[in-house]
Amino acid sequence: MRITFDYQIFTFQQYGGISRYYYELIDGIRKGGEHEAAVALTISNNAYLNPHTYPGIYSLLPEKEFKGKHRLIEWVNRNKSLRAARNGKYDIFHPTYYDPYFIETIGNRPYVTTFLDMIHEKFSHEFADLKQDSQVVAKKREILEKARGVIAISQQTKNDIVDLFKVNPDKIKVIYLGSSLNANATTDFQGFDFPYLLHVGNRNGYKNFSNLLKSVKSVFSKYSDIKLVCAGGGNFNKEELEVFAGMGVQDRIVYTSIDNAKLAKLYRNALAFIFPSLYEGFGIPVVEAFSCGAPCILSTGGSLPEVGEDAAVYFNPRDPESIAAAIENVLSDESLRKSLIKKGYEQEKKFTWAKTVEETLAYYKEII
Repeated sequence: MRITFDYQIFTFQQYGGISRYYYELIDGIRKGGEHEAAVALTISNNAYLNPHTYPGIYSLLPEKEFKGKHRLIEWVNRNKSLRAARNGKYDIFHPTYYDPYFIETIGNRPYVTTFLDMIHEKFSHEFADLKQDSQVVAKKREILEKARGVIAISQQTKNDIVDLFKVNPDKIKVIYLGSSLNANATTDFQGFDFPYLLHVGNRNGYKNFSNLLKSVKSVFSKYSDIKLVCAGGGNFNKEELEVFAGMGVQDRIVYTSIDNAKLAKLYRNALAFIFPSLYEGFGIPVVEAFSCGAPCILSTGGSLPEVGEDAAVYFNPRDPESIAAAIENVLSDESLRKSLIKKGYEQEKKFTWAKTVEETLAYYKEII
């Protein structure tokens, strides 16, 4: 069986969960040896799929910007994907994002699309950064309508697709993701000499960092030595620093950049990992935290209770008092922390890229 993946996510995303998912899927199929996974693009500056990891593609000045660079890369890659869609030398075509540019070209040949979340549909009315990408919902509807099959990365995502797009649920297959983090990776990073709560990734919009801030202020008043470490997601901007100062917590919140080994150590040494997001289609950081032995304090938003099950403590992400209560519950109860760590190690075993690849290949066979 030959599967052709298109150019989209590897052209637009240098780092991130979506391109990581597709890279792990492609890599797993290729390493399995029985089936062929081809990627229809020429240029990739993606951190995962690049000339070092996939033969026959090239990078283009990944550390430099020049006028027209991104348009050029997109034009080259889009045309290669269109040629691949047209030639029909595949059993399944799998677009890596929601642009239906290929639909007229592909004709009646089968394609599968993966829906990773329904954030735009559920939250664009609330957050300006989602509202700016006004076409994504219409594109998703079109690509969904004509797909031979649809993969949802959680039952929650499947439920949302059915509810919002009125799709037959039998058309959608739930296939969970995995984690690429090596929990035992070594690093020169020495760690921090203070106890900390850990937040990982972006802080904007639906990620709900503002409510986490409100909650930790009350936690800080009871635990004078604890800080909040924000790993990744970019340096604090001027607005964030002004908010910290206005709340009087500027000395209790620390930013650090990350690589995989450093992130694993941050998880291992954290008092707890906190994920305040209003909605997640899956939530890879939860699996990462489980694998590293970090007690998890999670929002009830989206799929997080589905992924965490009884291996986490949960809170209402809209209510800072609920967040604070969950944090204090974990901080004040050492037996609870130990129980969460133990359950987390067991829960993490349910989510592997090997399972993702195996179940995806089975689904491809089912629909062709």
